Amino acid sequence: MEVCLVPALRVFSSILVLCSFLASESVTAGSVQVNSLFEFASQWKTTGHGPKNLIDLLSGHPSSMIEVVGAAGGNFMMGRRDDGDDAQGYSDELPRHQVTLSAFQIGKYEVTNGQYAAVLNYALSKGYLKNSSGGAYGTGGRDVYHNGVLLINVDDSDDCQISFGSGVFAADSKEGISMANYPVVEVSWFGTIAFCNWLSEMEGRAASYNLTTQARTNPFGGGYRLPTEAEWEFAAAWGGSHKIYGTGSDTLTGKSSCNYTMDPGIVPDDCVNPSGFGSTPCLSPVGWFNGVNISPNGNVHTVDSRSPSGCYDMSGNAAEICEDWYLGNFYGTAQATQPNPVCTDPLSGFRVLRGGGWIDNKKQARTASRYFVNPEGAYGTVSHIGFRVVRSN
Repeated sequence: MEVCLVPALRVFSSILVLCSFLASESVTAGSVQVNSLFEFASQWKTTGHGPKNLIDLLSGHPSSMIEVVGAAGGNFMMGRRDDGDDAQGYSDELPRHQVTLSAFQIGKYEVTNGQYAAVLNYALSKGYLKNSSGGAYGTGGRDVYHNGVLLINVDDSDDCQISFGSGVFAADSKEGISMANYPVVEVSWFGTIAFCNWLSEMEGRAASYNLTTQARTNPFGGGYRLPTEAEWEFAAAWGGSHKIYGTGSDTLTGKSSCNYTMDPGIVPDDCVNPSGFGSTPCLSPVGWFNGVNISPNGNVHTVDSRSPSGCYDMSGNAAEICEDWYLGNFYGTAQATQPNPVCTDPLSGFRVLRGGGWIDNKKQARTASRYFVNPEGAYGTVSHIGFRVVRSN
């Protein structure tokens, strides 16, 4: 008798995902702290961070590990305004130009340590992960590689909040706080696209990238991928008009709407740092600035700071890696005004960053601000840089 093992393997891989979320004594889901599998199953549906119910996960369809919001696309004006805080922006944010985008879906939140660890556990079970010497992962160092390229600096215990022990990746705790629901950092550009492909594979979606060439091969096939910087700016800024900050506002003052570094910029003293960490990185849980949360010391009372598209942390917390290669004069090229534009010219050697992080000032937190990062290697994994994902409709 022939036995089909695919459903069983799918359920097993989904259980691995679940276990990686539960590897700590407790899991932070949104503003809810859960301490048991029973609580996890009963409460996850309502937290907004994870599968809508446990059956989705165990049936092999963990499609809502990433909660997405719809972006209608269409025409919008990309680039900085000439008023308010945008007036003192940078030259690479000009000229302002019209862009046409197809509809897409974008992560409501930045990818978390818990989510990244879950996908690493899946990739480990498939034999995709290697150490720095190309050997099987789990021997040698703890930094994670695939095809000889670094994914994430797990060995950097001071900054990376994912660890590997007893054969499992799990989110760490920092100063007694579970980091499962904080944005993953210390991940390379290659580490973001590998996450996208493997999450797509877990959900039965088409891969968006060739991980050997690192080329984007199927951007509109429904699989997960990085946002282009045009898609990112649309989701962060556009709601009939262009908002200067990804908080749905044209102004940014005080500590209530995003996690950034205020003047004079002494880290960590002038970081918003709502968790009150005594050492860097001074990240906050994803979606924390929701109008409900108050910091443990009572110094930060949040306002609801969703972008016009409904995304959180589009300004501050972790700066976000985009698909595009960075070119300072890209907005002046013909490619910038084509439908669904993306810069494919690797001349600079850098990838685009958007949104600013906990260490950045308000000028970099603007929705029009563009800066960049080395896509791989030691200089491409930084404690204030993370990502979010999109998928095409």
